[in-house]
Amino acid sequence: AVVSTQSTGVMDDERNAFVFDIGSYTTRMGFAGDDEPTVAINSTVSFNKPLTNPKFVKKYGCYVDLPGYTDGAISPVTRQGCSDFDKIESLIGHCFDQVDANEDMVSNMAVLCTEH
Repeated sequence: AVVSTQSTGVMDDERNAFVFDIGSYTTRMGFAGDDEPTVAINSTVSFNKPLTNPKFVKKYGCYVDLPGYTDGAISPVTRQGCSDFDKIESLIGHCFDQVDANEDMVSNMAVLCTEH
């Protein structure tokens, strides 16, 4: 389920922080206080256009949320930690897109990232 926002881009008072859990398999994003994540995507990114599914669109310099490790897709997070911060930024940008977060919302809300 994707959260709806008012046309002004301001969210209700209870939503004051984005929460990210970026893992090697999935990336989850939601809002502080919510019971479940709002967005759950595959933590896979690729610079190559997916041949197996051409519906993907290049955003933030790469293709994001690819199913599995096809077409050269990799996860920028391993059990040892982050291997590519640029690709992490792509995952985060994609999550913000999924909830229609505008620049004002992102700059005025806290962001919490989990760590294993």
